[in-house]
Amino acid sequence: MVSRARRVFPHSEPAAAEQKRGSRRRDDTTTLRARSEQIASEIADDWPDASRALRSTEHPDRLLWALRAATDLAEGRTHDSLRAFVQSHANDTKARDDVHHLLATMGFDHETLIALGVARNPYIWLGGPILLHTTDGSVLDLSAFPGPYDIRLSPHMLPRVTVTGPCDVLLVAENRQAAETVCDTRADLPAVWCHGQLPDAVV
Repeated sequence: MVSRARRVFPHSEPAAAEQKRGSRRRDDTTTLRARSEQIASEIADDWPDASRALRSTEHPDRLLWALRAATDLAEGRTHDSLRAFVQSHANDTKARDDVHHLLATMGFDHETLIALGVARNPYIWLGGPILLHTTDGSVLDLSAFPGPYDIRLSPHMLPRVTVTGPCDVLLVAENRQAAETVCDTRADLPAVWCHGQLPDAVV
């Protein structure tokens, strides 16, 4: 015989506490959205991408990080690194180690991330008859050893590349093993290896 389920009445104190927490969360979200709208208006002319991100982001946790970044932009604050940005806002360098990806998915442009100091510089791998001209005037001959070499493309020290080989072919590979094979077997071919689509700094 199956007895009918009895109605359960929650204890008044836990229920009241949960109701209070829910009310506090709603108030915090309302305050967060109001502050986001204020900052979005302030930075709309100088940082339109960040302004649009603030106005289009719904999730409170994501919006909070967007607001933190936008507030830094509004106040002209930049950071030495991604971790310095996270430490400044969360007192923990590992609280959100993907924040640069998060901001990008919300609509922050790469140039804006650079201004904040949270952009990760792209890399390019080069090998073969290539001369690498640095910003201080130095020239590195990459054909001296088998490549490909890892080159970090910092916006502050963006190198210039010259192909010196007689061949009119520039090989671009997405697979590192393939690029290494070309560098070993066809040292006369200039080779470029990078992950996926070429970043703007590489182009």
